[in-house]
Amino acid sequence: MESAKLNNTVNDFVVEMKKRLTEKEKEGYEGWDDNTQLHLLQRAKTKLKQGKYIDVANLVMMLWYRSKAKGVPQ
Repeated sequence: MESAKLNNTVNDFVVEMKKRLTEKEKEGYEGWDDNTQLHLLQRAKTKLKQGKYIDVANLVMMLWYRSKAKGVPQ
């Protein structure tokens, strides 16, 4: 079934996102919700050019979280 395959893919992707976030936290990164939207967008653009899609996904998640917290319709 197509939806099961898609759900499994999303679940695998989320595992990789969480793994990367944990790695970055151990390296001392913090304040993800303190960065400006422009800063996050610039970092996402750079990571996209580098082909680092998990990093891009995490940065987009941070942008999504910020817009959701501000009540921006999704």
